[in-house]
Amino acid sequence: MNVNHLAVLATALIWACSSSTDTITSDNLTEGRSLADVVELGSSADLSTEVALLDVGHTKDARDSTLEFTGHDVTAPDLEPTCESGSGCFLDPCNSSDDCLSGLCVEHMGDTVCTITCVEECPEGWQCQQLGTGPDAMFACMSPFSHLCRPCKSAADCTSKGGQEQACIDYGDAGSFCGAPCAEVDQVAQCPWGFSCQQSQTVDGIDLAQCVNDAGSCPCTAAAVLLGLWTPCFVSNDWGTCPGKRVCLAEGLSDCDAAQPATEDCNGVDDDCDGEIDEPELVDGEYAKLCDDLNPCTEDSCPGEQGCVNEVQVAGSCDDQDPCTAADHCEDGTCLAEPVLCDDLNPCTDDMCTPTGGCDHVNNNVGCDDGDVCTLGDTCQNGLCQGQSAACDCQSDEDCLALEDNNLCNGVLACDKLQFPYTCVVKEETIVACPEPEGANGFCLQPHCEPESGQCSFVPANEDFLCTNGDKCLVSNRC
Repeated sequence: MNVNHLAVLATALIWACSSSTDTITSDNLTEGRSLADVVELGSSADLSTEVALLDVGHTKDARDSTLEFTGHDVTAPDLEPTCESGSGCFLDPCNSSDDCLSGLCVEHMGDTVCTITCVEECPEGWQCQQLGTGPDAMFACMSPFSHLCRPCKSAADCTSKGGQEQACIDYGDAGSFCGAPCAEVDQVAQCPWGFSCQQSQTVDGIDLAQCVNDAGSCPCTAAAVLLGLWTPCFVSNDWGTCPGKRVCLAEGLSDCDAAQPATEDCNGVDDDCDGEIDEPELVDGEYAKLCDDLNPCTEDSCPGEQGCVNEVQVAGSCDDQDPCTAADHCEDGTCLAEPVLCDDLNPCTDDMCTPTGGCDHVNNNVGCDDGDVCTLGDTCQNGLCQGQSAACDCQSDEDCLALEDNNLCNGVLACDKLQFPYTCVVKEETIVACPEPEGANGFCLQPHCEPESGQCSFVPANEDFLCTNGDKCLVSNRC
């Protein structure tokens, strides 16, 4: 810098700090101006960049407690006398214009610092720009990185009030922060110290060459802490992705406060963070109600915060999902039905209901009674009860003992001498006839005769059939 420039710059500094009516200080401004307000010089509001005139009650102690950075190693021009750091010199932190010897407090790297006036030259990395027009115009050193590394959600958060526009860059899991344009990727000199020019993607998915912090994240400046700035973040798992915030605190960016995605529940909350509340859940390719209790005789609903409601249906049709039942219907919240009857009355077949609701009869080989007293060893063969023929003639009752099947229930054999030849026959009066069951449980019982003793009793019958006697039935209105 030559002597003439130095003299002019010194004069400009004196002018900027004087008490004349042209001095830019908070005394010349309307009260209530806040962070990043634009200096209004004369009647013009067409400024090429902004000067932050701060009056928000900030303290330098609060600023000094945060991590600060200034970008390029910059030094002010060689001016005499040397400015004592902390007294409002170039790059000193500031809260308002009164904190700066120049009366100019500007945005730089997401924070606010003091700047100086200029004629043509500025410290490295800064630009000499005109503020205002007409007789009140002045020149000041302005930062081309006013919002660089400031937390952002969109490009709007990276646009200064003076019109400087910067992109909002996606830093991955760390969040998103303001960038600054650069020309050639991998060129460090274009960006402040600690940054490099990288091909980056904006939060809108656009690829741009931008100055990106080499650390992979951005520290919180004092201004970011005082303004409560934050960057979006996300927590993901198999259930979905939930959005949250990382907020600038004195100790740095907070952890992501996003909720853990979870399976949707009936609680009036978007548990899986898909933008829908208490929606049906996709199970095996089909949507199922959250409150489905798997009972076809309840009306299931999810009214919200109070949780599931399962209203009992006292009547109406239902489906118990059993192909071997019929006439399904609801009774007091229970789906009742009659079993499909497959009994073909043939003791030589095993009768069963098929998965499609039909009947199947499989031949067995169990013992049976073919009703012929003149056969022995009756067994089922090919679906028929067959026995071996035996001599059936007799001269006395004792001759018939060899043909007895030891079943007292079907009668005792005797020698019939009414016609010749004499044969063994069953005495009708010896056949046991057990009485039918009576009373409340009669439908669920049947008579039974014990072959060895000939004594009568009752055994269960009509298994799984509906009873008609209410709570007098054996089990849950069924036999």
